[in-house]
Amino acid sequence: MVFVYLLQTFHQLSGINVIVLYSGHLARQAVPEITEEIPLIINGVKIFMGLCGTLLLKKYGRRFMMLRGQAIIFCCLFGLFIGFAANQP
Repeated sequence: MVFVYLLQTFHQLSGINVIVLYSGHLARQAVPEITEEIPLIINGVKIFMGLCGTLLLKKYGRRFMMLRGQAIIFCCLFGLFIGFAANQP
């Protein structure tokens, strides 16, 4: 049970919910000429990758996926930070 609480805590602390919630706004801010369909495509990719993650979880196990996933989330969020910080006047 402790593992479940820690998993949700790390999920919240990683900031991924903010990225998912504001993905449409972030996409429009990064590429102003973006259309309204892009957030739908982003959510479709999210569902597809969730299914791929399930298959990878069966193949490689939880520990490997958790450690690699957290590292990838950190790199992506850091990249977003650098990208948006560079655009500030």
